[in-house]
Amino acid sequence: LAVRGFFHHVDGRLRSARADFEELLISARRRGNADHTIWGMTLLIPVLMSLDRAAEALALDEEAVQLYAEDDKLNGPNFYGSHVQALVSQGSTAEALSYTRQALKTFGGFPIWFHLGGLTAMTQACIEIVESKRGTSLERDARSVSRRSVQALRGYLRVYPFSRGRYYLYLGMCRAAEGRDRSARRHWTRGLHFADLARLE
Repeated sequence: LAVRGFFHHVDGRLRSARADFEELLISARRRGNADHTIWGMTLLIPVLMSLDRAAEALALDEEAVQLYAEDDKLNGPNFYGSHVQALVSQGSTAEALSYTRQALKTFGGFPIWFHLGGLTAMTQACIEIVESKRGTSLERDARSVSRRSVQALRGYLRVYPFSRGRYYLYLGMCRAAEGRDRSARRHWTRGLHFADLARLE
């Protein structure tokens, strides 16, 4: 379920991904498996946010905050990434930036395949902060963590080339948020090229 839902999410088949992750979460709850419960939640939250089901996502995020253990290195990147996205959706910008800095510490070394959801959720949220905080005291910090998030996404790309299209999409979004429109268009063009190649494969 996790693998199938992951690739549905990567391919943009969000409703199918949601169904898989919900089934994973139901199974984890039934078995009383706390690790799989937090895993299912943090995979599902970004999908729900993308489907404009923020209320459901935020309810799961509240539960995930209660369940997550600081020493859970396996689920840490996805927990922090989805939690940052939830915080930004609620306007808690300063807290989101703080969690992003914590999240970036968990994306070290060899990335695990299912961390892409947390990475992209966090990167998208950081880009939204940059866009909304231009000209404020938070702009510099927002730009810094946004760039570091994109760099972490690039680290994932080096191991999993299928994410190349997504990397250039978010790199372009980052440049656009900074007002660098020409650079953004160049990266988006590359992203579309690699997305087309991925479909051909």
